[in-house]
Amino acid sequence: MAAFARQIGVQLNTVSRWENSLPPTGESLDRLYRYAKKHGPATSAATLLAAVTREKSEEFQRYRMAQILDPQNVHDLRVLLHQWWQSEDADGGVDPVHNAERREYFLQMADRLHPGGRKAFLGENE
Repeated sequence: MAAFARQIGVQLNTVSRWENSLPPTGESLDRLYRYAKKHGPATSAATLLAAVTREKSEEFQRYRMAQILDPQNVHDLRVLLHQWWQSEDADGGVDPVHNAERREYFLQMADRLHPGGRKAFLGENE
């Protein structure tokens, strides 16, 4: 377990906490997904991807349901969407052939958040 903790760049007690009481979230969850995608079985990567997607979707829904739509918050969401897209794109996660559903999810968010919708968003990111 110590070697695994070193490989993903966290402390051993963090891995223990993930296993026993507090599942990973945020950047830790993203890091685990990227590690599983490169080194683990496909089922582990798929499970972690589902958790990452659920977490991101829940964050987005919280913003939307609370209707926090002042210009600064919308801008922040656009920045987060852009950064998330770049991170996923670097790992092949938005490939239109292999991950069409995931790519469509991003583009739906771009339609809601980005001036000019998905066309403008894709123009900036591809």
